[in-house]
Amino acid sequence: MKKIFSFLLFCIPLISFSQNSVTIDGTAESSNGDSVIIINDTHYLGKKVETYTSITKENKFNFSFSLDRNRIVGLKYKGNENFIYVEPNTSFNIKINTAGVTDFEGKGAVNNQFLQKFNSQFKLDFDKTEMEKKILETGIDAFEIALFDSKQKQTKFYNDYTDKNLLSNDFKKYIQKRISYNYWNWLLSYPAVNANTSKAKTVNAIPAIILEPLDRNNVVDEFAMICDSYRGFVNAFVTYFNSEANGFNTFHDFNTAVDRKCT
Repeated sequence: MKKIFSFLLFCIPLISFSQNSVTIDGTAESSNGDSVIIINDTHYLGKKVETYTSITKENKFNFSFSLDRNRIVGLKYKGNENFIYVEPNTSFNIKINTAGVTDFEGKGAVNNQFLQKFNSQFKLDFDKTEMEKKILETGIDAFEIALFDSKQKQTKFYNDYTDKNLLSNDFKKYIQKRISYNYWNWLLSYPAVNANTSKAKTVNAIPAIILEPLDRNNVVDEFAMICDSYRGFVNAFVTYFNSEANGFNTFHDFNTAVDRKCT
C-alpha cells in the first residue's frame, strides 16, 4: 500500500502551504510526569513523521508547533491513541483520561466535537476488519445497497448536526470527502477482497451500472489526502482498474500497477 501512496504523492502537484502555529493545551486525568504525544505523519507513509512530546505537570500539558495545512493527527496517552482534527492558526483545550479524549474547548473545538460523535456512531463503517467481513458475507448488489445506505445515514448525520454552521469550511470539506470516498473505497475493494481470500485466479468485475457515477478521470484530490477513506480509495482504484486492464486476472504486482497508472 505504501507504494500506492508513493505513486499518489508523485502524481499529485502538491500545493505549497505556509507554516502556521497551533497551540493545544490540556489536562490529563491523574497525571504527573507522564508523556502526551502528538504524531503528524505528513506523507502518510510512516517515513516523514513529526512527533511532539509534552510531559504533564500537575495534570497539565501543552503543545505549540507549526502546521502546513489542516490535518488529522494522532494523540497518544498511556498506550491509547486518539485522532484529532487540527487547522493552522488555531488553539484549543483538550481533556483526556486513560480511555481517550473526553472534551474539547476553544477555537477548533466544535470540529472535534463533531468528529468524536461521528466516529463513535459510524466507527464500523470505516473499520477494515468489519468491512472486509461484510464483503465476504454479502453479494455485490446487496453490499452496494448497504454501503449506499450507510453513506446516506452519514450524510444525514452531518446535514442535521445542530452546530453544523459553526464547523470550519475546511472541516466540512473533509467530512464530505471522507464520506464519499469511503463508499467508493469499499465498493472498489469488493472484488480484490474476495479474490485474495479465495486465492482465485480471476477477479469478478463490478457491474458497470454501479460504477457509472464514478469519474475515473478525476480521482486526484490533494485536499482529500488527509482522509483515511481517500487513501484507501486510491489503493482500491489502482488495483481494480489495473485488474480490469489485465482481463480481471488476479493482479498483485503493485509496482506494475503504479507504472501503468502513471503512463
